[in-house]
Amino acid sequence: PALKIMALADECKELNLESVIGFNGSVPGGLQYTSCGGYVFYPLGSIIVLRNISTGKQAFLEAHDDNVSCITASKDNCYLASGQESYGTTKADVMVWDLKQPIKNC
Repeated sequence: PALKIMALADECKELNLESVIGFNGSVPGGLQYTSCGGYVFYPLGSIIVLRNISTGKQAFLEAHDDNVSCITASKDNCYLASGQESYGTTKADVMVWDLKQPIKNC
């Protein structure tokens, strides 16, 4: 049976995230709304979830390679900045996201 599972995994080239359920609340101030009130965004592991409040559709911002540790949006809702955990003397990545396309997809 294990060999059969490995064969199936080899055939699967890429898995795409379609939706998530849950929020663990481990990032202080991590659950935020856009100033227009139409979207909520929050970190979940190494991704950021952007959710349309009225439709429930989700978009995902994926580029961090470790857990997202902080998140904020610009007042005009055009940009989002996120940082990730770092260890020791390693510098943490900070991402600045243009929200135009994710909001269109959401």
